[in-house]
Amino acid sequence: MTDLRLRVGTAAAVIAVGALLALPTTESPQRPPGGPETVASVWPRAVTGTLPAVGADGQSYTPMLFLDSGFSVGSLAVEAAAPSFVLRSPGGYRELAPADRTKSVDAVTATPEALFWLRSASGADGRVGYTVWTAARAGGPARQLTADTGSPLIYGTGYDLQVAEGQVRWAAAVGEADTEIRSVPVDGGPVTTRAVPGNVVLSAWPWVVSAPGRPMEVTNLVTGERRPQQGTPGQQLTCSPVWCRSVTTRADGGGEFELRRTDGTEARRIGGSDASPLGFGPAPLDRYEVYSTPGVSNATGSALTVWLYDIALRRAVRVESTAYGVLVRDGVLCWSTGDHESLVWHFLDLRSL
Repeated sequence: MTDLRLRVGTAAAVIAVGALLALPTTESPQRPPGGPETVASVWPRAVTGTLPAVGADGQSYTPMLFLDSGFSVGSLAVEAAAPSFVLRSPGGYRELAPADRTKSVDAVTATPEALFWLRSASGADGRVGYTVWTAARAGGPARQLTADTGSPLIYGTGYDLQVAEGQVRWAAAVGEADTEIRSVPVDGGPVTTRAVPGNVVLSAWPWVVSAPGRPMEVTNLVTGERRPQQGTPGQQLTCSPVWCRSVTTRADGGGEFELRRTDGTEARRIGGSDASPLGFGPAPLDRYEVYSTPGVSNATGSALTVWLYDIALRRAVRVESTAYGVLVRDGVLCWSTGDHESLVWHFLDLRSL
C-alpha cells in the first residue's frame, strides 16, 4: 500500500502553505508613479535569460533545475512521447536517462562537479521502486549510486534530494508515523540510515521540518535544537530554519499571506488579499519571497503576475505579468510565457541580485 505521506507529498509539491502569530504590517507592492518597479530597473546587473521550450526539431523541453546561465537539466520529449532526462547546454542536449514510460525523474540536485537524481520505476505488479543516480557534469555515462532508498518523500522542493558533507541525502517514510533520513556517499558506497520520530521533511541540512498537516517544528539533527512554531486556527504554516510563511484563507475567497522569522521577529504581511506564495519552501536564499497575483486570462488559461519580494529592503518588484509555469529552485526563479510553439522559459538567478 502506498504510504499516505507519499500522496500528501505529491499534493504539497504544488501547494505553498504557512502561518503567523504576530500582528504584522501589510507589505503591498510599492508602486512608483511610473508603475511597479521591475527587475531591470532595480537590479540592472541581474543574471537573466530565456530559452525556447520547443526546438526546430519539434522536441519540447521542460527545465527542472537551472545550474547557471547556460546549463540546466530537465525533460525532453516529442509531443506525447515519453520524455528523456537531459542536460541542456549551449551546445545542445546530453541524455542522462533514456525515455521510458515506466520511469520518471522525481528529484534532482547538483554540485559544481556532478549531477544527482532520484528515479522511480513502476513494476509489472504496480509497485514503485527508486534508485539514485549520478553523472559528472563534464561528461561521461550516468551510473547508479544505490537502489537502497526506502520510500522517498517527494514534496517538489530543492531539499527532497540534496548533497551535504559529501553525502547525497533524502527522507523516506517509515509506515504512517515515522521518517528516516538516508544518505549515500557522492562516489557511491553503503547507505546510512537515521531514524527520526514523527513525520518530517528535509530542509537545508542538518535541519528537518514537520510535514504538511502536522504541528510545525524545526529541528537540527546534529545539535538536537528544536524550534516549535505555533499557529492559529485557519492558518497553514511551512518553515525553513530561518523563516516561516503562512496563508490564511477567508470564507469570501480572500486571504492573508504572511512571513516572519522562526524566532518570531520581523513579522510582515506580503501583498494584498489576492497574493499567493509560489514554491514549497519559504524565503529562497533567506532573502527573497516569490508570490503571484492574478494576471490576464485568455484562451490559453489564466496567467499570473509574478512578484519578487526583497525581505531586507521590504519592497516588491514585478518579475512578469503573463507567467504560466513557475519554478523556484536552488536560488533560481524560472517561469514560462506564451503557448505551444511560442512557449518560452525565462530565468532569473536570485544569487546575482
